[in-house]
Amino acid sequence: MTAELIGLVLDGTKTATACAEWDYDADSEAVPRVGDLAIVLERFRVLYPR
Repeated sequence: MTAELIGLVLDGTKTATACAEWDYDADSEAVPRVGDLAIVLERFRVLYPR
């Protein structure tokens, strides 16, 4: 799924995302704001056909 997500970001199909606010609270993370940037990394090798 990560490889698919990266592909969608790189081709411009995916330009935004969302998460439950409680998830940020649980991790004591700041809620993203308009204009923030994120980096998507492929952490594990994809073992199935793409």
